[in-house]
Amino acid sequence: MNSLLTKQVIDLHARGYQFDYEFIENCGFVCMQNNAVFLSDTVVVRLVAQGFDELSRCFKYVHTIETTTGEHGVIMVDFIFFGNKSNQ
Repeated sequence: MNSLLTKQVIDLHARGYQFDYEFIENCGFVCMQNNAVFLSDTVVVRLVAQGFDELSRCFKYVHTIETTTGEHGVIMVDFIFFGNKSNQ
């Protein structure tokens, strides 16, 4: 993993983006800490960083996620979300 990407995620966690999310197509975002599911249209997703991951040999994109319930978190994926939709 790119150390710059890791630093970005650690910095975001320190700034209050404490939750980690996974994206599931046609479902939305799942919080890894509490298994809460959020539909794509109920969160705000912002791209904050990108970097090349030497391990997977592809670019990774770090996004912040803010939910309607006030939770803040991060997600790192190999695509960019546009208007709360992925470009996969």
